Amino acid sequence: MKEDNEAAELARHRRLLGQSLKLKEAHGNSMAAMDIFSDAIRYLKDHFLTTLNNSVKGTSEDDVHWILTMPAIWSDAAKQFMREAAEQAGILKYQLTLALEPEAAAIYCKEIAVKTSKEQGSSKDLSAFTPGEHFLLLDIGGGTVDITCHEVINDGTLKEKHPPTGGPWGGTVVDEAYFCFLQDLVGQEAWKDFTKNNPADKLEIERMFEMKKRNLKKNDDTIIRVGINFLQSYNNVCKCTLAKTLSEKKTIYSTTVEVKKEKLKIQNSQMMEFFEGPMNAIVEHLERLFVMKSLVRVNTILMVGGFPN
Repeated sequence: MKEDNEAAELARHRRLLGQSLKLKEAHGNSMAAMDIFSDAIRYLKDHFLTTLNNSVKGTSEDDVHWILTMPAIWSDAAKQFMREAAEQAGILKYQLTLALEPEAAAIYCKEIAVKTSKEQGSSKDLSAFTPGEHFLLLDIGGGTVDITCHEVINDGTLKEKHPPTGGPWGGTVVDEAYFCFLQDLVGQEAWKDFTKNNPADKLEIERMFEMKKRNLKKNDDTIIRVGINFLQSYNNVCKCTLAKTLSEKKTIYSTTVEVKKEKLKIQNSQMMEFFEGPMNAIVEHLERLFVMKSLVRVNTILMVGGFPN
């Protein structure tokens, strides 16, 4: 009875994901998520096949087996959604394998020289993992953090020592913190005016922050472009320049932020605050994991993913 209930619930989630889930764009228009995901997969598939044919003449889709990776914390319904999106994109069932992102990364990391085997002065010898070793793979991506723990077996394969785990603590959480800061800096009304009338400029601000957050230097301030329209929206609403407001110490950010023409100069301490939420969540989760008996032999942590260093 329990198994029947679980199967029925999974089927219900699949129907919700596949049929009724819609995504909205900035102006409120919506489109079926299945169509968006399948179109994205189809574009990547076609681009790869074109590139492959330019390099290796005579190849076809029948020569390719596709591996579609996804976060380990996704539900079975979400995984099935991706399978159906891939099939809608033209990938046949027998040519498709779903793989968890951290497990794919773990297989790769096992083969490369990642372990410090000896240290003599300033020199280090690196070697691949050997049978019997345990390592934890910390995959910190854009949206999620996925964690796996494996033991290297004598035949070179990997044995899972703990089920995949993780949470929504990826780089997008840092982005959200930055945008909350910008909204707080200029006020909700000015931020609403800016995002409504300047969608392209908002995307440029996102792009600039993505570049800056990957290249932060310890103790250095960050100078990041926000554009004239961002500052003008503040002027329109507040009837005063943001530079003047900050210089006259009328805001909590007066000691950590300056306006430099079309850019903001943000102190390092302020930039670090954007990372505190996800970093604290990751550390707390790892602390809970490392008290478990199955992880006592782990002596190496491998970090991969798009999260800034």
